[in-house]
Amino acid sequence: MNHAGTKSIIFDTDIGSDIDDAYALALILSSEELRLEAVTVVSGDVHQRAQIAAKMLHLAGRDEVPVALGVPGDKGVNQAPWAEGFDHEPDPRPAPELLVEIISARPCEITLVAVGPLSNVAAALELRPELAQEVAEIVLMGGGVYTGYARSLEPVPEYNIRADVSAAQRVFESGAPIVVAGLEATAVLQLERHRQERMAACGLPLTKALTELLEVWPNETPTLFDPMAVALALDETLCDLEPTCVRVDDEGLTVLCDDRRTCRLALRPKVDRFFSLYMDKVLSGAASAG
Repeated sequence: MNHAGTKSIIFDTDIGSDIDDAYALALILSSEELRLEAVTVVSGDVHQRAQIAAKMLHLAGRDEVPVALGVPGDKGVNQAPWAEGFDHEPDPRPAPELLVEIISARPCEITLVAVGPLSNVAAALELRPELAQEVAEIVLMGGGVYTGYARSLEPVPEYNIRADVSAAQRVFESGAPIVVAGLEATAVLQLERHRQERMAACGLPLTKALTELLEVWPNETPTLFDPMAVALALDETLCDLEPTCVRVDDEGLTVLCDDRRTCRLALRPKVDRFFSLYMDKVLSGAASAG
């Protein structure tokens, strides 16, 4: 049962490669409106990813949240050094089984926020097709129907989709209610230096963690793709959500279709409002108790 005013979520992530996953988890842990039930990790060395997620949970005082290992892969985990030596035992249940267990036990109560390749989600649907009707909603970062990266108007296969095309096809064809935070809603969300410096000066455990993760991440300016998916779970008005049908073609492109409108496509992001929400939450949110 959800507590009054809270939304129960599971966070499915490939944390540890692009740094926006860590910023997304920090937003979850800083938002009292979100009740985090589990973290499931996917792609690459899932043990390293789980270690990073578990260390962030520990810093926020949330050691009780299970972290489950999902479908592995060969993608590198460049932020693994940050969590080296952190002692963590992952949940014994494989991520797809944990997804099925939590969601099916509480039909229409759990929102699944998925910000990596959709391998775990597809595997869970394979185990239990009814999950498509039992999940309250899937809010995912993935795809680009109208645009590509870096404000390009030419759509391209977005990474989370093309990393496991067949899994993405399975999820989009499942009939589950999906909010799609694709490149239209996320590619413009650069966390510029002045905001990085505000976070570094804050001194909270999670802002310190993000600053340290930036030091091992091989780039300089994060684009907050994944935090927009979390933000939409908090406030749907941060984008215009257009009811539509989206499918995934064999190349990994997300394209419009004429079938049932089970998706809502996030368009026209309110960029200033997004950053205001993000900074307010992370600089003064629930993580201060950690």
